[in-house]
Amino acid sequence: MITYLFQLYLQKFGYLAPTSGNSLPLIDGSALRSAVKEFQEFAGLTATGDLDQETLDTMALPRCGVKDKVGKGVNARRKRYALQDVMMMQNDYTGGLNPYCLVRFAEGEHGDGDPFDGPGGTLAHAFFPIYGGDAHFDDKEQWTIDSYRGT
Repeated sequence: MITYLFQLYLQKFGYLAPTSGNSLPLIDGSALRSAVKEFQEFAGLTATGDLDQETLDTMALPRCGVKDKVGKGVNARRKRYALQDVMMMQNDYTGGLNPYCLVRFAEGEHGDGDPFDGPGGTLAHAFFPIYGGDAHFDDKEQWTIDSYRGT
């Protein structure tokens, strides 16, 4: 059961090939070990390929819903963020929101094919401005302002 759950995680974040439907394909142990090793390298862990406690703890942390790996070779995405044309070089946001940019709190499947998974797990995801610039946040998270409790 544990291997199944982490196989789903590795598939969701780009370490294993996507499948259609709600079932996962049978994969050999070496392919799973290779995917775990790639995740460990990406996360800055010791890359053993074993689902050790440190790896399991890292996979359980809240995170962005964007895949870690997209594509192969030189086109592979190796960071959890991408820089676009303009970078903000200040600590306080003083601008406004584009009237066409949607900031949305949603639960589960919410129409973009990337459902939220409840507390913990995926916190949010967003789209580049050329794709609308929408930012979606998991409403099942405990969002806070000026507090050390919650997110």
